[in-house]
Amino acid sequence: MRSPGGIVFLLLVIPFNICLVSASGKRARGLAFRNPAQYLQHWNSQPTSQISWAYNWASYADNTFPHDRLEFVPMLWGLKSELTSSWVNNANVALNQGSTHLLSFNEPDACFGGQSCMTVTEAVAAYKQYMMPFAHRAKLGAPVVSNGGNGMKWLEGFLNECTGCQIDFVPIHWYDKAINFDYFEGYVADAAKVAQGKPIWITEVCSSLYRLFVWLIRNRQIVQWSGHAR
Repeated sequence: MRSPGGIVFLLLVIPFNICLVSASGKRARGLAFRNPAQYLQHWNSQPTSQISWAYNWASYADNTFPHDRLEFVPMLWGLKSELTSSWVNNANVALNQGSTHLLSFNEPDACFGGQSCMTVTEAVAAYKQYMMPFAHRAKLGAPVVSNGGNGMKWLEGFLNECTGCQIDFVPIHWYDKAINFDYFEGYVADAAKVAQGKPIWITEVCSSLYRLFVWLIRNRQIVQWSGHAR
């Protein structure tokens, strides 16, 4: 739910020393950060590290980002002119530095302070304008919906309406109390059904529940995830 100016977050799973493996066998843990990226300099410096990627709700990382050890995943957070005007250049820079994935709009299903607030029709048009030029050059993510009341309905509408769109994976967010594991499991199952076989990324998850992370490790459709430390 963070805006591009949000504070620095670390992965929730860090204290538990969990090794998460994706369906492809690659490391799947991610980090959420804010520029300057110097905070990431010590991540993934050991062969046993499970951190493989990072994002910051923005389309660029400053020159302290360790591209030799982590993949930076740019995000077009929303449709404000200061974001769209730099998107093409920043995405191209990231791809030339080795990035292979691009994220689109942050929680367009909601209209509070940290969400991008779009109708499905607006998002489809924007996706075709800003994301589709990178088709076949990168893996493209659907807009990232929240677990608010309208999130899954919004996502389903987008996937149905975005005809001819390359959508390689489906990112989602989840916030709730740690005791509500059944709710989390059901929410991810709903997302998997809507995604129709596309890989699921969980790019924000707020929970301290150990059971949740063990479940993430074992779920073969969840191929990438990151979370917030609180």
